Amino acid sequence: MKWTKRALSDFYSHIPPALIVLIMLLSLVRLFHLEADFPSNITPCTVLYTDEGWYANNALVYFLTGHWHVPHDINFAVSLPVLQLVYIPFFLLLGPTMLAVRLTVVVFFFFSLILMYK
Repeated sequence: MKWTKRALSDFYSHIPPALIVLIMLLSLVRLFHLEADFPSNITPCTVLYTDEGWYANNALVYFLTGHWHVPHDINFAVSLPVLQLVYIPFFLLLGPTMLAVRLTVVVFFFFSLILMYK
């Protein structure tokens, strides 16, 4: 089935607003424990799904030193440049902490949920 703009709007128009509100309310639980790490034993090989600190490394280095590139390190500023720019305002507001990085993810999740419904 080809997803056209009309087909997508018809699909999202059938989602009741109460369901969107319920998803948002359940997602607010994440705000209570922003510093909690995802459990490492969720998979049999105990591989972590995400590492926000690793993805925010170049933004943190830029915030502290004024330079994006870290020699002999993985530089996500090359592959994810927009994400690095998104972290900077949160570092300015909250300081260079994992709280700022995780709050960035939660805020953009809520924005995407609202935009997806419209």
